[in-house]
Amino acid sequence: MSDVLTGPVRALLQAGDRAGALRACAALAQGHAQDADVASLHAYLLLGEGAFEQAVAEARRAVSLRPDSAPMRANLARTLMYKGTVEEALAVVDGAKGLAPQWAELCSLEGEIATHFGRFMEAVRRGREALAKFPGNVELLYNLALALHATGQNAEAVGLLEGAIMRLPTDLRLLGTAAFLSNYVDTLSAEQVLEAHRRYGKVLTRHYPAPSGGVAGGPAAGARGGRRVRVGVLSPDLREHSVAFFARALLEHVDRSKIELFAYSTQKSGDAMTGVLRGLPEHWRDVPASSLDGVVAAIRADGLDLLIELAGHTKGGILPVVHRRVAVKHASYLGYPNTTGIAGMQFRLVDSLTDPVGSEWMATEKLVRLDPCFLCFSPPTGSPAVGEGACVSRGTVTFGSFNTVKKISDSTVRLWSGVLKRVPGARLLLKSHGFDEPAMREHVRGRFEAQGVEGARVEFLGPVQETAGHLAVYGQVDIALDTYPYHGTTTTCEALWMGVPVVTLAGDRHASRVGVSLLTNVGLPELVARSEAEFVDIAAGLAGDGARLRTLRGGLRGMVERSPLMDGPGFARRFERAVVEMVGE
Repeated sequence: MSDVLTGPVRALLQAGDRAGALRACAALAQGHAQDADVASLHAYLLLGEGAFEQAVAEARRAVSLRPDSAPMRANLARTLMYKGTVEEALAVVDGAKGLAPQWAELCSLEGEIATHFGRFMEAVRRGREALAKFPGNVELLYNLALALHATGQNAEAVGLLEGAIMRLPTDLRLLGTAAFLSNYVDTLSAEQVLEAHRRYGKVLTRHYPAPSGGVAGGPAAGARGGRRVRVGVLSPDLREHSVAFFARALLEHVDRSKIELFAYSTQKSGDAMTGVLRGLPEHWRDVPASSLDGVVAAIRADGLDLLIELAGHTKGGILPVVHRRVAVKHASYLGYPNTTGIAGMQFRLVDSLTDPVGSEWMATEKLVRLDPCFLCFSPPTGSPAVGEGACVSRGTVTFGSFNTVKKISDSTVRLWSGVLKRVPGARLLLKSHGFDEPAMREHVRGRFEAQGVEGARVEFLGPVQETAGHLAVYGQVDIALDTYPYHGTTTTCEALWMGVPVVTLAGDRHASRVGVSLLTNVGLPELVARSEAEFVDIAAGLAGDGARLRTLRGGLRGMVERSPLMDGPGFARRFERAVVEMVGE
């Protein structure tokens, strides 16, 4: 009976009509309150709409109606990820495993739950146990790779993905994730990282041919003077996210007499930042990524001359949209620190410091340089005043990094350890999602101890929910240390904005040269090191110069405000010139 009831709903889902499916299922739930399958399907649909409390209630009802069903329990556990506790969600999964011990998907779910709640080391532990039980399971391999990435063990993560790719060589998810994680691995050369991205593009072209009906090539209508140039930005991150702090200037300052601006948001739900951004472009489209065809159709309907994709291979990115030629021209910008590797992406926006002349071989796109800086930073509203610094309040110098654990490579640990050994008595404050987990703190502390640094000198803070509170923590830091080979971006801008100088090590690719651009553009090129030894020298020299630290503390915010990094109108003019160049080719 349940299949007869839910069949029409599932048909609507299969056709891509999620809204219709939800309406139909809600009506079913009212008339068939004792049907577990209806309740469970309703919970699944509510979850997809972000109605978390209702989803949990429906999932609980389904389990109460059929307590011996492992799928019902799994659905409840998944809803509890978004409106529950990690303890309850994992307990529900454990109960489901007792009912279906050979169902590998439950092991995958428990790792997903642990990761969602920031228990990354637990996710690694559970992932290893699951693979021991189900060796070779690709989904478990993939989830363990993501958990390892979250703990900074990126080389092992990429190794797992490469093993899975050998078995599934045309799997775009595996290929794209391997390309993305390659940016974090300090033992991979620029050539190897490029090849990981090229491989993705080759498979996309060869095995997933773009359907006919794309926008025709040639000079855009706007470029021929027929109308304003139609430019769209596509992103899953138009919310409280690093990308938003830089996308805002583009959306706010572009000259509307020249450019008709569209924003395509693929996220499930928005927040306060989404509300701010929504009012900036002339056209805003909510295009859920769950329907690739829907995203493609929405963008094509607007007849864009240029689509700028802001996510690349990061979570939520949908590069196959570009592969399907939804605009006359396509460009990659901002949210991804490397080439995309796909043939349909003609341009990539950078500057001459992140991607110097001569580095063109590292990109499959044509590089378009927004000199002097490819970024424009919009500080969070309500930023607190600059704090006095730890060397005043505590009497000792505190180095710090608020970059994610994912970026703390072995090279980074070696660099930072060298600084701590050079400056006796100094401490290192690390703040990141994941440091609420004791096992994570011990894992990272052990990496410093292996370098000869006393573990007690490394302190940890988990995330602070409110932006103002997060920024205020910079008052506990005197000098920020950048990561390598994947530099900070938002974290560097935040540190400078809060009066904290940043020391960075220049590398040979975009991801390890963003700090070069940021520091040079605010007037601090002397804080850019060209070698590990110089990095230690610069950081130690700053630590021993209290007068300079005080001067920087009081003047850095003004330096940022007067720099190209916060010149919104100037950035917009450079962007407009770049648009003319790209659509005119």
